[in-house]
Amino acid sequence: MNRNRGSPSIGLTILLLVGFAATIHAPFHFGNLYGEQDAARLVNDGLIWSTTDVRSESLSEYRFYISPGYIWLAKEAVQVARSTAGHPAYYLNTLNLLVAILIVVPVFLLFARLVGYEGAVLGTLFLSLVPTFWQSGLYGFPHLPSLLFMVFALLAYDRVLTGEAARVPGSVLVVILLTISILLKADIYLSGVAFIGLLLHRRRLSGGFILATGGLLLVPILVSLAVSHGLLSQSPNALDYLARWNHQYDAAAGRFFSRSGLTGVVRSMGLLSIPLFLTSLVWLWATKRQSLALLLAMWLIVPLAFWVFRVGDSARHHLQASVPIGLGIGVLLGSPRWKRTWARAFLLGLVVANYFAFAPDSSTLRTSGNLARSSQMLRARVAEYHHGARRYAEVEATRKVILGTITIPYVDNEILYGAETVQSVTATDALGYDAIAIEYTVGGKPHVSTSVHVAVGESRAAAAVYRRAGYRVFSIEYDLRSNQAGAATGLSEYDEGVRDKS
Repeated sequence: MNRNRGSPSIGLTILLLVGFAATIHAPFHFGNLYGEQDAARLVNDGLIWSTTDVRSESLSEYRFYISPGYIWLAKEAVQVARSTAGHPAYYLNTLNLLVAILIVVPVFLLFARLVGYEGAVLGTLFLSLVPTFWQSGLYGFPHLPSLLFMVFALLAYDRVLTGEAARVPGSVLVVILLTISILLKADIYLSGVAFIGLLLHRRRLSGGFILATGGLLLVPILVSLAVSHGLLSQSPNALDYLARWNHQYDAAAGRFFSRSGLTGVVRSMGLLSIPLFLTSLVWLWATKRQSLALLLAMWLIVPLAFWVFRVGDSARHHLQASVPIGLGIGVLLGSPRWKRTWARAFLLGLVVANYFAFAPDSSTLRTSGNLARSSQMLRARVAEYHHGARRYAEVEATRKVILGTITIPYVDNEILYGAETVQSVTATDALGYDAIAIEYTVGGKPHVSTSVHVAVGESRAAAAVYRRAGYRVFSIEYDLRSNQAGAATGLSEYDEGVRDKS
């Protein structure tokens, strides 16, 4: 590890970076709130597992294939929360906060090995404030913990490649770290392409190293598939699952090469980040560091290319690509050609420009560099979902229905976590709509809550169907009296007096 003359010790630098990360993350802890519907869904999978011992693809869809380790972690968080009168979201949010603070350690150490001390400091500081990276520390979700183990694995393997770690023990450690990473979040494994980049950069292109690297990357995949198949009852084989997943999230070039697709990537990284990253690649190539340029380019392109053309792409899918962005900008600004004062001033200007380039936004799909205000808006939005879900759970009705889309996981979570006992959770389309029925008891009395996934245009027709079947019908997202989006009171009930007469 090269350290510039006059630089602080590595230990002190790490402490300062950890302190900086704590300062920018700790004030924004999300408390007992789920930051997005997919976070609530993962906890719901853990709740169903812990209360009914059911692990079914019909309920969890693809989640046991992409995050079995995190679902297990969510199940354990549920147990801890019950024993401490806490809330699972609090513990999972705290986990991501801690990871956002601690991940700067392996990031800095890996960066320093590749580009030297100054570039590592500047790159790590910048990465900490990239919108998609910063947002990942706000609330509990598996992608940041998975990335932590991926970066540790890359750091450990680089030590093997340079001979600083024994080959066999070091390789075993890498397999363990990669296995944890893929069990937490499978798509973070796309960063495995950086292992190939390391082989190129360290000039370890012998047949032995290439085969060993392929084995290191293959073993965790096989373990993850075995775990998922073992956990799921009546699960499809891996090829059938992958075919169905690819159909559900189909790819089309036009999705990226549209204004929405391009701006989505730019917003997740910051307005000026990608142009400067590309400048860094050109500069590395011009200064005959082609192998490092290839490493950075591969690590950026492969994870981005997998997602940006697909339905359902979002800012968090760009998380792992933000790491080479930070490294690229670090190596550019950390060059000895820059005076240290000017480099840090430029970094500050870059951060400020990215911060104010876009208006704050409550969306987790399209981030804004205005981090603080955006997090406040996001917190306020999901707090409304929680409030509506609690109101629905408190309704005294033995048979009730909730209609919606993104708010449904919040409602299911409130029902599952607040129930005294849960008898069953089943996927159903008995009345012609995609639904999940939960049979549970509260106060010793049996209840049924059915969550129905419908768009706003279908909401009143679906409400009429369920009302006629004897359910009380509610929505957080829709005003069921007008068949429009937006329930004015946070929870709208379908009024039989104004229901359709058809």
